[in-house]
Amino acid sequence: TEGYDSKPQYVFINNSCGQDDTLKYDFKESGVQRFSLAAFRFLPDFKEVYLHCRVVACPGGQSDSRCAVGCKNSGGSGRRRRAATLVRDIEQDLALGPIKLTDRQESSAQAASSGSMITMVTIVAGVLGFLVLCLVIAIVIIYKRKQSHTNGAKLLVQQEA
Repeated sequence: TEGYDSKPQYVFINNSCGQDDTLKYDFKESGVQRFSLAAFRFLPDFKEVYLHCRVVACPGGQSDSRCAVGCKNSGGSGRRRRAATLVRDIEQDLALGPIKLTDRQESSAQAASSGSMITMVTIVAGVLGFLVLCLVIAIVIIYKRKQSHTNGAKLLVQQEA
């Protein structure tokens, strides 16, 4: 949904910890984080999907920052350390969307129309290519005939002289 806390929602990563069995995520203390997960389906009542991400930026070189700690499921001392460094960390919510979802029937119809368009373009390109080839062959034949007529005329002139 459009709002960060709106329902329904599905969480992939929470506090640097994977929440999905198909998630491939290897936390590294780096400016770039990469992850992947298996494809999934959305509920049929929703035509738009939003992806939300809460990003945390931390000062470099601090071993007690949230970024350096990574996935920390246990409470206790880890929680206190995060609370102490929270002042120095910067959080920002990011969103991507809406991603428009279409029905399978609509998708099939669009795929069929784009497939017929590709077929039509291929046929037209083939016909044009054939016509260009015929034109080139005709030009070569005409050129060769002109060459043979001028060579024949020169030979006749040379024999008479």
